[in-house]
Amino acid sequence: MNTLNHSDANNRPTIPMDALTEIARQRLDIVTLEQRGRDRLDFYDCAVWTLKAALKDSYLLGHENAAKDLPQPPAPECSLVRDLRIDLLEQFAQTATTDAERLVAHTSWTTDDPIATLRAFADSSGANALTPTLATAAQDILRRLRIADTA
Repeated sequence: MNTLNHSDANNRPTIPMDALTEIARQRLDIVTLEQRGRDRLDFYDCAVWTLKAALKDSYLLGHENAAKDLPQPPAPECSLVRDLRIDLLEQFAQTATTDAERLVAHTSWTTDDPIATLRAFADSSGANALTPTLATAAQDILRRLRIADTA
C-alpha cells in the first residue's frame, strides 16, 4: 500500500495513499493522484463544496488513523497492585484494633472481590445501627489502601 509520508521531524502518522486516491475519485472525480506530466491530466476544476467535502473526508481519515496510534489507557488497577492491596487487607484483618475494623477487613479479605466488598461496607446508606461504625472502618481501610473513591 502506498503511503503519503510526512516529514519525520513533525512526527505525524502516515496516511494511506490508496485512501486519499479514493476520496479524490469519489469527491472530485479525479482518477489518480499520481503526477502524469500533462496539464490536461494533472490540473482539475472543481466546485468549492466538493473540495470542502474532500478535505473533510481527508481530515476525518487522518483523525481516525491518529486515534489508532494513541496508547490505550491503563487498566483501572493492575493485578499486581490489586494483589498487594489484598495482602495488606489480610494484614489489616490480623492486626485490627477495633471489632468493626476486624470484621470489615476479614469479611472483605475472604470474598471473591475484596475491594468491591470494602466499597460496599464504606457505603453508609444502610439502615441498621452497625452501619455507621462499619462504614467508618471500611472508609479508613480504603484510605489506608490508597483507594480514593470510598463510596
